[in-house]
Amino acid sequence: MSSASTSSSTKKDEDFIKSTKERADLNQYWFSRNTIDVFVKIISCHVEKVEKPKVALVSCPSLYFSLEPEVRKSCIVLDIDKQWEEDPGFVYYDFNDPPEQQLSG
Repeated sequence: MSSASTSSSTKKDEDFIKSTKERADLNQYWFSRNTIDVFVKIISCHVEKVEKPKVALVSCPSLYFSLEPEVRKSCIVLDIDKQWEEDPGFVYYDFNDPPEQQLSG
């Protein structure tokens, strides 16, 4: 991953962390910037190297929204917080009450 991608990712991390508050009632806890950067690099590398990549991010919107838009096209974020339901990669998911059918696609 280029240093431009890394600094772009860091900027997105900071934007997400600053603009989106954790909600303890939803058990939302954001990763640190350094942790987000590591995961973003791993996910981006996977998406670049795999022929038909698919990545599911369970209850970690701080990672999903820190990815480059092109990388996010290969990802979904499963989360209970409906504030992101307009995002095409959002899938409502409550791990305390999972759906009977498995996700497909």
